Amino acid sequence: MKTVSISKAVEKYKQDNIIFVIAFDEKNKRPSGMVAGWTTICSADPYMLAVALWKKGYTHKLIHGTKEFVVAVSNKKLKKAIDVFGGQRGDKVDKFKLSKVASVPAKLVKPPLLSAATINLECKLVKEITTGDHILFIGKIVAAHIDENIILSK
Repeated sequence: MKTVSISKAVEKYKQDNIIFVIAFDEKNKRPSGMVAGWTTICSADPYMLAVALWKKGYTHKLIHGTKEFVVAVSNKKLKKAIDVFGGQRGDKVDKFKLSKVASVPAKLVKPPLLSAATINLECKLVKEITTGDHILFIGKIVAAHIDENIILSK
């Protein structure tokens, strides 16, 4: 995983990707997260990303509390993790242990980066907007990392 300019990572980011939203559980001192489908880049100056999460979800609760998160773009290497992060409850199980997904520390936020992800975007929460049964979290992208082996092979 190579740290790159945010603009370079955003250029490679596609809205139709399956993404992981990773948060940090302060109480249990461990990361948690979920897969999400409703996400978009919503500003280029500064770079910001919006992700919609269910109001009653565990990941929503964690991000609301810590005000930071990581968005990681999936690929074939993360198939098992997609199944675990999309089908288990983070308040009941440690999704990182269960899926055996590898992670590395982020540079500027507590939630870790997914080692096998195509792109990892570190975000600091700037706004929450209620949209019915979901909350739209808008995060300023503060650091970006890509797997050049995957990005450059496409």
